[in-house]
Amino acid sequence: MVCVDGDGALVRPALLENDSRAAGAALDLDAELGGPEAWAEQIGVGAVESGTVTKLRWMAEHEPDHAARTAAVCLPHDWLTWQLAGASGLDALVTDRGDASGTGYWSTVDDAYRPDLLVRGLGHDAQVPTVLGPRQEAGAVAGLGAILGPGTGDNAAAALGLGAGPGDVVVSIGTSGVACAVSEVPARDHSGIVAGFADATGRYLPLVATLN
Repeated sequence: MVCVDGDGALVRPALLENDSRAAGAALDLDAELGGPEAWAEQIGVGAVESGTVTKLRWMAEHEPDHAARTAAVCLPHDWLTWQLAGASGLDALVTDRGDASGTGYWSTVDDAYRPDLLVRGLGHDAQVPTVLGPRQEAGAVAGLGAILGPGTGDNAAAALGLGAGPGDVVVSIGTSGVACAVSEVPARDHSGIVAGFADATGRYLPLVATLN
């Protein structure tokens, strides 16, 4: 979770995926939407402590001044792309489907943001990155002109690099243990165990992970 104020400055240090302090916020958000079944049907990914929306709720509850200052929310790779492109304005923030699908306020079911869930987490609306397609340009490196790609999350990048296709399963053991598969349709696991992420190609990446 990277929060930026109206002047483009960082509000606080980023909260990383494996930071579990938002576990209580995750339980609250899970119940508010109607449990893991509702999250699976509407978003594809449950309210878990690794998600951006739950970290926003934690910040709103424990650091209200930081929440009030937040004008835009993005992920580390979105922020880096924005910096490389010159950080010209909050509306220039971009991301991809893979990373957007891990926020908890972008739905793989509808292929669109859910602003109501962003507000439910943060307490007010904020700028979010434009979601680019796999082959869209994310701008150019300021002063150099080199084209920037949309980027993606680590597991989606791994599946792309391995050339994984529908039916293939990828297992990785690193900072967490992950098993994921490429699918043509979004996952909707009512148990909440399988996260229905999007991949880097326009398809989907149902995934199970341990949080280290």
